[in-house]
Amino acid sequence: MTEAIDGGAVLDKCLWHKFRPPLVHEQADVIRLAAQLKCAWAETLDGPYDTLKNDDFFVPQIEKVIGIFEEAAASHELIISALDYHGMKAPLFHKKFKLAAP
Repeated sequence: MTEAIDGGAVLDKCLWHKFRPPLVHEQADVIRLAAQLKCAWAETLDGPYDTLKNDDFFVPQIEKVIGIFEEAAASHELIISALDYHGMKAPLFHKKFKLAAP
């Protein structure tokens, strides 16, 4: 989950945020992370943390991230994440981008 949210390559050296710069996950990483996240989440819910299923805060947040990666993987899209510039009103957003055909 950490790699999915705060990982990736720096999008542009000129873009800056006091906590971290905007990052991009390339298609291969999106596909790999989508599979890893889905598997890890299933193992978590079936394992010693099965009581987490009843959490009404973390479960939707985690499933939202997994959904973004699964959708982007299926559509062969990149994922760019950036922190809100003004006080992190929206702590993190992800935007998916399709690569133009060569």
